[in-house]
Amino acid sequence: MTNEQIHDTIASGYAGGQIKLQYRSNLYNLADIARKVTDSILDIGSGGGASLGALALASPPTTKVYSIDPNMPQGLLDRIMNWGLSGKVFLVPGRSEDVVDRWDITLDLIFIDGVHEYGAVKSAAESYGEHLNVGGYLAFHDYNNYRNTVGKAIDEFMEEHTDYKKLLLEEELYIAQKL
Repeated sequence: MTNEQIHDTIASGYAGGQIKLQYRSNLYNLADIARKVTDSILDIGSGGGASLGALALASPPTTKVYSIDPNMPQGLLDRIMNWGLSGKVFLVPGRSEDVVDRWDITLDLIFIDGVHEYGAVKSAAESYGEHLNVGGYLAFHDYNNYRNTVGKAIDEFMEEHTDYKKLLLEEELYIAQKL
């Protein structure tokens, strides 16, 4: 599926049928990374499901996509069904810090876009990063939008973890790879 087809599919689930141009670039970059993944993806903070949809639509058919969020609104569930992703996307209700102790799935890609607080971002990167395969991707949203919290947590995480290499920083999206 091309990036444009992914956009059109995702946008069809929203009023107006369009996704902001700025966010569209983030979705395309996530889709490009998801195409390289073979096993499992974790989305922390599903919100309305746009990123979740991009990750699931772009990844190979056998890739499982998990999403952790304390809120699973009916609109998100409807979008997953309408996008044909009900057998590929697995919703895990709860807060990521409460779920991590029972998490036992190795991951190829983690996308963190949950609570936009320093401690929450840093903790999610630390705790779920332990489940990331070597060569896997760790992506964050809102790097520049929340520079003093999200951005600071990412910068400190990267300074403390030399086993990660920054691949991309574009607008709000930060992508690193585990070496």
